[in-house]
Amino acid sequence: MRCSGPMPSGSVLLLLLSQATGHLQRALDEDVCVGNCGVQMLQRSLQPHPAKDLWVPEISVINLEARKDRWETMEKRLAELGDHVTRFAATDGKTTAVPDNFVAPVRHVKEVMRTLLEYHLGLDVAVPEDALESLGFVDTWTDGERACAMSHIRVWQQVAQESAPRLVLEDDAKPMLAWKDLLSLLSSSMEMLEGREPDVLYLNYNTIEGFAHGRLGPLGMMTADKDLMAKMGAQWLSDKLSNASWQEDVGRIGEHKLLKADWLFETGGYLIWPKGAQKLLANLPVTSPVDTFLGNQTHFGHIDSYAIAPGLINQDNSTSDVDPTIAARYVKTMTR
Repeated sequence: MRCSGPMPSGSVLLLLLSQATGHLQRALDEDVCVGNCGVQMLQRSLQPHPAKDLWVPEISVINLEARKDRWETMEKRLAELGDHVTRFAATDGKTTAVPDNFVAPVRHVKEVMRTLLEYHLGLDVAVPEDALESLGFVDTWTDGERACAMSHIRVWQQVAQESAPRLVLEDDAKPMLAWKDLLSLLSSSMEMLEGREPDVLYLNYNTIEGFAHGRLGPLGMMTADKDLMAKMGAQWLSDKLSNASWQEDVGRIGEHKLLKADWLFETGGYLIWPKGAQKLLANLPVTSPVDTFLGNQTHFGHIDSYAIAPGLINQDNSTSDVDPTIAARYVKTMTR
């Protein structure tokens, strides 16, 4: 069950690590200072945990009753994790009306392209309503989108009452590594996050750069100059957007990075803490596709989100159970 959509954007790096000097010498034994946009930052470096020390979270797999075939596939993929895995019955948009106090009656997505063109790319261009709507940027929800958001909300309601974080997977989630290696990276990430107060850790995500790359045609359709984006070029786009999804490079874990997020989307796989679930529930209703909602909450400082890069979980390329969203139409899944 894939739930995805675009979302309003973020800013770039803003947070520096500089703690009391009494901690510095000890940190230097295992850490390395690296430059980030010309600023020195203390960046931790760890190795993945050995297998005997692995932490295994409780795992909820969101799955529609009508798609037992997907659950059977996920059972096979997750078999080695045993009792840690539970099927979570998804809300079915065909049979269940989602209350407006959980998911707002109007879907707010039209500002996505405007924000991308004007804020991130610095282009002073008009964005016609008809162009937005022709590309799927409409105010009306599909039943599948509302139900998908409600499924995640129901998971958050459970997690909010618990004492430990939970891994949430959609039923097309596919690990990019063997589970022992994935859990090793996850365990090391948890260690690196000690002293911080994370709310969400993305294992699957897309970035604003991934949204824009390869979309020069659709972007150009929204301006008077149909060739504008092509004239600018892919490198220009990368230079503008390469850091748009990130606030801070927290540290390295072997060949992977732990990053503090600013703007991300996709909800194929993420770890959520009880405190994070409580914050999200306090800020309902969801006003855009659920991954967009998570990204907005991160960007505006309501939750603290992190991500492991490259991503540890991908999603199957099969047809989603929900109607295609903007992300499904225009976004290529990307790992950094």
